[in-house]
Parts: sequence; structure tokens; C-alpha cells
Amino acid sequence: MNSHLSRHGAEAYATVFDYLALTDELCPSDAIMCFGSRDPHVPHRAAELYHRGAAPLVLTTGGVTLADDRCEADVFADELERRGVPRHRIVVERDSGHTGDNVRLGMAALQERHGAVASVISVSWPFAARRCVATLARHHPHMTVRSAPAFWRPGQRSPFTHATARRAVEQMSRLTLYAERGMIAHHEAPASVARAAETLHELLMPPPAASSRTPAFSE
Repeated sequence: MNSHLSRHGAEAYATVFDYLALTDELCPSDAIMCFGSRDPHVPHRAAELYHRGAAPLVLTTGGVTLADDRCEADVFADELERRGVPRHRIVVERDSGHTGDNVRLGMAALQERHGAVASVISVSWPFAARRCVATLARHHPHMTVRSAPAFWRPGQRSPFTHATARRAVEQMSRLTLYAERGMIAHHEAPASVARAAETLHELLMPPPAASSRTPAFSE
């Protein structure tokens, strides 16, 4: 492996990951919102926050069916209960198929249960944390939203691999595209983050067939 390319890529990845995995200082809120995903760390993080007294309710969202024929919202709700969150403190939304629906349908379910919701803590897959907050801001601009990503280990980035670098580039592209389409609140990344994302994109491009360039990533 070309150590210079690997180090250069790792530095760019760290910049982009830290930007995507928006992490806020937390205050007591009306609810904790678990965004649908296949990441089991999401309900783990939400349960931890609940037991710290961050909010009295936990919302699980997601109608996508997982491997055991349960939808994301039910898988997360069961895991929350297994981790000591009382079932009557969990609000389940089972119909959403994407992040916009998570917000639209999930917040409707939460408001039906709680009434007016002034603040939520957004818990999501780290790569999608900033996009989830931007989606909430688009649909509920006056609501206070704080982000608490579900890191694979507390406060640690996902390891730098070809796969995680590709996820980071994809999520940066979604932030730009979705903002242009009016699906999330306006997004403009700092120049340093945009440069890092471009670096990752270039490193992910396959080398010319005749080139003997050493790959920049290892799995």
C-alpha cells in the first residue's frame, strides 16, 4: 500500500466523517427520535440517553423489513425494551420508508402521543446524522433538534476502509442534492470539508487499466 495515499485518504475521511456525524451538547428534551436503519447501535444509544434522563419518550421509526421479518421500528422498540426502557415510554411508527417519512410520520405519531413537541434528540447512523437533523429542520424549523449519533464505539469514528469512505462520499452528495430539491434545510459544507470529500471521491475512482497505482484503501 502507498502509505502517503493511505494517510492522505485517512485524513480526508476523518474530516468528512466528523462533519457528517454532527454531535451536539445535549439538554433535556421532549423525546429521543431513533431514525430507521440497520445499525443496532441506534437503539443502544437511545436507551443510554433515556436512562440518563435526556427525555421521557423514545420514538422508533422505520417500516423497512429486516432479516427476521420485523420492521426497523419494531426491532428498535424491542431492543429498547430489552435495555430497560419501559414499553409505555416507546412510540412506534411502522410505515416510513425513508428519512423524510421518518420525520413526517414519526413526528405525527409523537405529537399524537405527547401533544406539542418543542425539542427532540436525533439518534441515527453516524453517516446520516447531519442529514437527519437537516430533514427535521426542513419540516419543523422552529423545533429544537440536538444530534447524538450512534457511534460504533462511544465517540469513535467508523474505521477507515474503502466501504466507509464510499459511504461518506455518498452522504455528502445527498446533503447537496437533497438541499437542492428542497427535501432538507439548506446545506453548504465548509470549504475544508468540501475539499476532503473531493479527495475521497478522487481516491475512490478506479485507476486507469494500464496503471500500476497501489490502492489507497484496505478493508
